[in-house]
Amino acid sequence: YEDAVREILNKDKRAGIEYWRTLLSGYETKTGIPSYGTVSPEEQCDTEELFLFMDKDITAQYEELCKEEQATLSNGAELAWGLVLQTYNRTEDAVFAKVVSGRDNPSATDVSDVVGLFINSVPVRVKVDKTETARQMLKKLQKQAVQSNEWDFCPLSEVQQVSDLGMDLISSVFVFENYNSGLEAEETPKDQPFNIKTLMLKEERFNELEPCVFVADGRLGLRVTFNKELYRRREIEQILELFRVFITGMVKNPDKPISSLPRLSEEQKAEVIKLSEGEKLSIPEN
Repeated sequence: YEDAVREILNKDKRAGIEYWRTLLSGYETKTGIPSYGTVSPEEQCDTEELFLFMDKDITAQYEELCKEEQATLSNGAELAWGLVLQTYNRTEDAVFAKVVSGRDNPSATDVSDVVGLFINSVPVRVKVDKTETARQMLKKLQKQAVQSNEWDFCPLSEVQQVSDLGMDLISSVFVFENYNSGLEAEETPKDQPFNIKTLMLKEERFNELEPCVFVADGRLGLRVTFNKELYRRREIEQILELFRVFITGMVKNPDKPISSLPRLSEEQKAEVIKLSEGEKLSIPEN
């Protein structure tokens, strides 16, 4: 561990900060999920986290699409979350932070068994031109991820200071979990004298709203942890549904401009149409 830390300390942090300055250049609009005021106790949700699970076939197709463009499912999830932020802020450019393990930085030291000690959060920029497709954006984000990986040891606080928005740069921290939650009882080794089973898992929330993407039983999932004093259940459910709509749209139309993809599900479209119909009046024949 000491050797790994020394190796990281000897890296060219000035060059790393300059990379982040270039990546964030021209970004001037804070992108977060807006809150519509304090929620009364009577309206508050009975939980601080809500879940979405994609269908297995959509998950498999999206993962295959990512592979075709040499991207990872994590890149694909980041793209979808960036599109959600863009939609809520009516922009084509969004920045959020993603959590990284940091274990790739020590190249001369094996830290594969060291868990958690090098974790950091670094910016991801999702900027979509009007003509860019899902395939093109997956390639772009994969390229950005490879470049950012070299400099993900830079402290987020120092990265924020070289951006136009300063400490207001990050509104959400994105997590992609690529590990299992634990051993189930039936998976416990036979020679082990006790069973290990997850009863409850609760993570502390450091922001008002935090997205976490994972894969469970072949299905892509999104967990949103939120401050129930600021967000209503319906508002979080709309975020989850928009995430689903974007991934489904990119799976079905990977070569169409992302700007042309739907922002509403079929059920939501039906609701909007119903609301626009207005009151029906009977007109006398004569």
